[in-house]
Amino acid sequence: MALLTSYKRTRSVARLLALLCLIGALVIFFQDHVAIPRSAKKHARRSAEHPANLDDADTTNDLTPPNITAIASINDAAFRRIHPRADNPPAADLTPFEKAQGNGCNYFNRLEAADAEQSQWTDWNQLALYGWHRAASQQFGMPPAMQGPVLGSIANGGLGAPPPDPAVPSYDPMWVMLDQNIGCTVGNQIYNPSGGIYNSIMYPSHGILIANNNYSPKYMITKPTSHFRGGPLVPLAAWSDVQFLKWQHLCTLAGTDVRSLKYIFRSNIVNDVTRNVIFAALAKSGIKTGPPPWPGKKYSMDSEEGKALLGTPNGNGVAWILFSHRAQLGWKTIESVQLFDDTMSGSQRKFPASNSKPSLLFNVVDYVPPAGGAGSRKRDMSSRGRRDSWADLAGAVDDLAM
Repeated sequence: MALLTSYKRTRSVARLLALLCLIGALVIFFQDHVAIPRSAKKHARRSAEHPANLDDADTTNDLTPPNITAIASINDAAFRRIHPRADNPPAADLTPFEKAQGNGCNYFNRLEAADAEQSQWTDWNQLALYGWHRAASQQFGMPPAMQGPVLGSIANGGLGAPPPDPAVPSYDPMWVMLDQNIGCTVGNQIYNPSGGIYNSIMYPSHGILIANNNYSPKYMITKPTSHFRGGPLVPLAAWSDVQFLKWQHLCTLAGTDVRSLKYIFRSNIVNDVTRNVIFAALAKSGIKTGPPPWPGKKYSMDSEEGKALLGTPNGNGVAWILFSHRAQLGWKTIESVQLFDDTMSGSQRKFPASNSKPSLLFNVVDYVPPAGGAGSRKRDMSSRGRRDSWADLAGAVDDLAM
């Protein structure tokens, strides 16, 4: 009798499980063929919340200088014209390298566009007005990563510049570390100190600007150790504007033409987005041991890799300096970018992703508009020949940190 009871219970459980499976199958069928697919609903919701954006990317490293229009990323319409897999929803289709490449294409076209919008920050005294002052603790000497490229002889591929010497007062070269650690009131607006810091070594007579250890106000107030007391951030906060004002001031003190800028270094890069693009570019070149020692790997701005590196958080600020301060610097563009790392030992190159401290050198040249008219050229999105004007693209965002 007990055996019969047990058998009936087992059969009941089996029937219940079969019924649940049938219900599950019907639910899946309904979702896939009758209701709106979940992925479509998600994409529609994202489009409604963020129209014309490819994704909801973290904007920790995004800052738009005032009076310059910025769009977060390539809009869908432009994306479908330039991307080979445009039949799929773009939010899920772009890799980090492709996102950077699209932004880099935009920045590069802005460099050569006749109507580049200009920054309002052109006076050195504006820095003190908004709480930027020379940091109490200044650095001296040349970082190891920069010694070969900057101090090395021209015969060996270096730039032949002299080392900074704290015992010899000089405006060329000079370490300039500014921090925004003093509150200020401009008009009726109070701005509390943010802790932002921009550090650089500049050689006006050699045309060299080296950015080393840079953290924006927007980035610094997110740190757990921040003492920011709230309120709006100072509007003069973009890396490109602060670096330009420092460069212009030092050129004046050294008696050098501000238009002499030729080389912009981004040293010891720690930004994760930039590093991901760096290693993707190296992989496309078949390099598995990290950025080569100086002179490293050079990429033309006509290459996919060159545009992707320009479109990173550490690259786009270089473009911003050049096109938003064209009135002072003259019409400049970027010819190429060199990717290198002079800090890794041979054994460390077995694990470059964790050991590398990559640096970028952007080679700046004067731009000569083509015969067809200033800014009339349109740049390839990639070597496959996809083209689009910068007005149809997005991603005009200045970089913040690292």
